[in-house]
Order: sequence, then structure tokens, then C-alpha cells
Amino acid sequence: MSYSLTQKESLPDGIKRIGREQLDKAIAQLENQTADNQEESIHAARKRFKQIRAVVRLVRSELGETIYHQENSCFRDAGRQLSEVRDAQVRINTLEALAQHFADTLDAEAFDSIRQALDAYSEATQHYIINEENAVTAVLPDLKTARDRMASWPLKHHNWSALAPNLHKTYKRGRKAFQTAYKDNTPENMHEWRKRVKYLWYDLRLLKPLWPEMMTAWAAEASILADYLGDDHDLAMLRQFLLSQPKRLKGNEHLEVLITLIDHRQAELQTAAHFLGQRLYAEKPKHFIRRLKAYWQTWQSKAHQSPQKRLDKSALLKSLATV
Repeated sequence: MSYSLTQKESLPDGIKRIGREQLDKAIAQLENQTADNQEESIHAARKRFKQIRAVVRLVRSELGETIYHQENSCFRDAGRQLSEVRDAQVRINTLEALAQHFADTLDAEAFDSIRQALDAYSEATQHYIINEENAVTAVLPDLKTARDRMASWPLKHHNWSALAPNLHKTYKRGRKAFQTAYKDNTPENMHEWRKRVKYLWYDLRLLKPLWPEMMTAWAAEASILADYLGDDHDLAMLRQFLLSQPKRLKGNEHLEVLITLIDHRQAELQTAAHFLGQRLYAEKPKHFIRRLKAYWQTWQSKAHQSPQKRLDKSALLKSLATV
């Protein structure tokens, strides 16, 4: 099933089902990886971990702080154990995307030597983390234990009260992080805002059935914003890495040009993110929650409407034909 709640199941059942589905997919991706798709499998599994953490966060008040922290830490730490493999590949992808963005003004081979250095580092990292540290093998037992725990998550409430305080907190923190990021523009603050935006994006996806057209469009905007901030973060990490590797890149004539292009592209992305952030976080948190509550109540009233009261389209068409 999809990464969203449905009317056919209770809220507790839906939350547990989504958590199990994402975790099962993550475990399968890690268990079935091959030498040809290791990086892709790890990347896909780490995305599943983030989606599970969003589910856990959405019902934080129901789980209680002890269980919440246990589950959040479990999937956060699993992702971190595998992050170096993904980060090394991201630097390469980011360099390629940057070169493509400025293709009209750059020599096609301008950054080849830097790309070669990044490739070498990525291959060494992947070999160390996967083959020597056995990181994938190490995380699997914890993931399977976590799956068993999901069945006993203490989710008791079936109504809006189970979600409202957590959604309010996610939106409020995202709004505050937005303001902080542009008041004190540091890579850390921009990355913090990015994390909050992604949690909101996941929540909007989970709540898509409340009003499919509206929620899909809203989630799409959040996804675009997350992409802007993700690209900005990747550039910041590439910049930091390049400047921290004087031995690998010593005397490279193109390094200064590359740093200048990174700064220029980050400015573009942050300007675009600011515009979209103003729209996504235009409401005060209490108004945001009030609106979603209205969507939820309408959705639930439709689910509990008796069959006799539902519109029979065939009967309506027949009656119209006789008019």
C-alpha cells in the first residue's frame, strides 16, 4: 500500500502498517544489495528510515517520550552508520549537477581532476564501510528487532487528537527554523530548516487522503522546497570537503573557480527557497492545525456516512433521464 493513511483502517493500524511497510522495504534493499547497486540500495534504505522517523514523530504524543526516543534513535543511528557511503557519492553527483548548471560558461573538462579525486575517495569509503566495517550487516539485526517492536506501539486514540499536537510542533518548528535560517545564514541553520521541511512533506503525504487534490499539491510544493534546500546542503558539504582536502587537491587550478560557482549557486537556491518558504509557512501554526482538522473531520464524516445516505450515481442519472 502507499505511504498514506486510508479510510479502511483505524489510525493506529494505519500508522503501524506504514511503519512496517517502510521497514520491510529497507531491510529487503539492504539484504538484496549487490556490488553493482550498493550505493543505490543504501540510499533507498536511508530514505525509508527517514520516512519511518516521520511516522514516529507524527504520533510522538501517543508513543510517549521513552518509546519515541528509542525508535527515533534506532532509525537515526542506522542511517548514520551508512551515511558515509551515500555522502561520498553525493559529492560526485553535486559536482556533476553544478557543472551542468554552468555548462554554457565552463569548459566541459574543467573539473575532471577534482572529479577523479572524488571518485577515488568514494570507492575507498564504500570499500571500507561495507567490506571492512560490515556496516550493512551490523544494522540488520537492530532493524529486525525494531520491526517486532512496532506491533506493541501504544497507539490508543483513533481521532485527530492523536496527531494534532505533533503536527503543530512540526509546523511551528519549521516556521521558526525558516526565520532563523535567513536571520543567521549558516550551513547548519539551513540544514536544520531542511530537516523540518522534510518532516512536513512526509506528514502531508501521509495525510493525502484528507483532500487528495489539495494535499498532493501542497506536498509537491514542500518537496520542491526540500529539493532546493537539499541541493544547497549538498553544495555546502562539497565546499567544506574540498577545502578540507589540501593534500588531495593541492595546486588544483580550478578549485578557486569551483568554490566561486558553489557560492553563486547556493545564493540562487536560497533565494528560491525563501520565496517558496514564505508561501509554505504563511499561516500561524494554530491556523495550520485548524485547517487540517477541518479536512480530517470532513474525511472522517464521509467514512462514517451510512450507505443509504451516500449518493447513488446510477439512480441519480436514471432520475435525471426521466426529467
